[in-house]
Amino acid sequence: MLSHRTNALDAAHLKQIEAVRAKGYALDLQAYHPGIHGVAIPWRDNGEVKASICLTGPAKEYPQARLIQLAWMMMQTVERAAVQPR
Repeated sequence: MLSHRTNALDAAHLKQIEAVRAKGYALDLQAYHPGIHGVAIPWRDNGEVKASICLTGPAKEYPQARLIQLAWMMMQTVERAAVQPR
């Protein structure tokens, strides 16, 4: 998107995107739907993001700390997976 639209995102959004890139996962803490938390990780093929894997559920069952643990578990599983698209 950024390569096609100059100034498509403001500095705050770019900062958020960079934070997600650096961590390797993104959290949604009731931003999209009240009472629902989520975490997403990228699915890469030769370093290029092709898709994502996401887990969502009730905020009380998936607090931020738990989602971060799950993100790391998901990333490790994807790293070991031999079934990634080629």
